[in-house]
Amino acid sequence: GDRCCRAALGTACAAITWGDSEASGKALGFLRGVVAAAAASGSPDFASLNNVSPMAQTLREDVAGATLSSCLAGLTVPTNSAHQAELLGVIRDVVLSLLPTTIAARATLMSLPGMTEQELDKLLHDLSTIRSEKKAASRVKESLIAAAGDGDALRAFVEARAGASSSGAIQMPSVTNRTATNVHQNDGNKTWSEEDVNGFGLNPLTANTRQAQ
Repeated sequence: GDRCCRAALGTACAAITWGDSEASGKALGFLRGVVAAAAASGSPDFASLNNVSPMAQTLREDVAGATLSSCLAGLTVPTNSAHQAELLGVIRDVVLSLLPTTIAARATLMSLPGMTEQELDKLLHDLSTIRSEKKAASRVKESLIAAAGDGDALRAFVEARAGASSSGAIQMPSVTNRTATNVHQNDGNKTWSEEDVNGFGLNPLTANTRQAQ
């Protein structure tokens, strides 16, 4: 039942940050399926056609919040360098499928210091019109970079999320060190180069390059 589902979800989310590339790859494949199931099973038509009960909303909330948090954490793990596109792809799936129907998806992304409701709505709109997985991943990456501000901010978010007590509810850290206005006021129509991505710490291979310099 729900207990088994939550146990499997928790194991897969934890595996992304174990520092084991093979485990991360398998976990991401599993999570992508779970996100698809969470989105589909919320539909009464799906339930009636497949003779199953719709996934409980509380479990759907857990899928959205835990999956997003683990994928954000996974972007900061160096051994996940080969899986960055998959991590961004799962985040895209959650945004498209669960952002409109869960509180946890929106709350998790809004915990990033520079994220705004307007940007989330724009991200959802853009992803709904992009057919290329590569372009969709780039759009997700761009949004995360703008919202995180820098690699340190993203890692601080990840550490705060990991340090939150686990009581069954989705708990989000409060981040107030940057405002959306400060993050976006000088962006204009800027496009993000690979150097920008590396500098903000979202590329696990180069996440610590600036610190080393």
